[in-house]
Amino acid sequence: MKTKDLTLTSMLVAIILLLALTPNLGFISFFGVVSITILHIPVLIGGTINKKISFILGTVFGLVSLLMAITKPAGLFDPVFINPLVSVLPRVLLGFILVDIYKMVEKLGFKNRQITLLTYYILGSIIHSLLVIIPMYFVAKLGFYPDVLGYKENVSTFLNQQQNIINFLFVGLGVQILAEAVFSGLVGTPISMVIEKIRGE
Repeated sequence: MKTKDLTLTSMLVAIILLLALTPNLGFISFFGVVSITILHIPVLIGGTINKKISFILGTVFGLVSLLMAITKPAGLFDPVFINPLVSVLPRVLLGFILVDIYKMVEKLGFKNRQITLLTYYILGSIIHSLLVIIPMYFVAKLGFYPDVLGYKENVSTFLNQQQNIINFLFVGLGVQILAEAVFSGLVGTPISMVIEKIRGE
């Protein structure tokens, strides 16, 4: 790995840790209605560089997510993330496929560089949400996680109200998924533009 890439990877890992370990920093609440995470943005940034970097960042993100679920569970679905199938595997997979997603978006041939990056970040964020939420739904539905907060019954009630995974995705979490995607695009695009200048691309 080149010195520049090693330095950049270290910085992005540090940002993931900072966002995850600092209370209320990795999550942004809008009007007390929608709470979105920005923890995946460094991984998406890695996807614009190379597969090794994005894979490392995805793995770190997954392990940090697992650690946070074990040590500081708070929300209704947080204990579900103690299962590595929800917290770790989707993020590792995300890191592995992001470069391919980025190349696919580049092949669309947008003349404006910002539009290319914006499209990539929005698409990458939505894919991240789906990779996490789909296994989260089934793990929660089947109860394959420790009931550390005593919320299992509440989770079951909520999922039963959604009736199926389609409702869960588009009715229960649709606004959050879209909000995270748009925010990822608005934050990630200018950062990638700066990184490209630094790396001489």
